[in-house]
Amino acid sequence: MMSAAPPVTLRERLADAREREEPFEHAWPTALAAASRGQPRAERDAWSTVFSGTANAWRGAFERSDPPSLDVALASLGAEIAEAMAA
Repeated sequence: MMSAAPPVTLRERLADAREREEPFEHAWPTALAAASRGQPRAERDAWSTVFSGTANAWRGAFERSDPPSLDVALASLGAEIAEAMAA
């Protein structure tokens, strides 16, 4: 059986922890460990860099806070670019 991609595992573990009303500070390291489990060292290191760089966004989602306006603008721009490339 193939394991889920690290971002999927991280999201699922954080969602489970939020349901149990765990604080982000406790949920984050546990979810990170689960997301990297079984990955080759180079991939683990790469995902660790990605997840560290996006930790604030993960926290915001975990706490269900509104995204910063820059994030909304970038997501909108990305959707427009993808739509234009598909045309």
